Amino acid sequence: MKTIRRRRTGAALALAGTVALAAAAVHAQGSTAEEIAKYRQMLAEGNPAELWEAAGEELWKKPAGPKNASLEQCDLGKGPGVTKGA
Repeated sequence: MKTIRRRRTGAALALAGTVALAAAAVHAQGSTAEEIAKYRQMLAEGNPAELWEAAGEELWKKPAGPKNASLEQCDLGKGPGVTKGA
């Protein structure tokens, strides 16, 4: 009798543990989806990469160097000012 009770108790504990792990996995997926939604909302309000883009554009157009020339006029192998395919 004791052996049967122990087996049933062990099986019940194993089942409860499995259910708990499955519930935790479902909760983790839900919170991950919520975090992704928050991240997308932050990006919709203004992408921080736009600051880098603006700084790069300013450097691209600013005349510099011994010839006081901007990178806009630089020949990257496709002709002066052409960046597509370079």
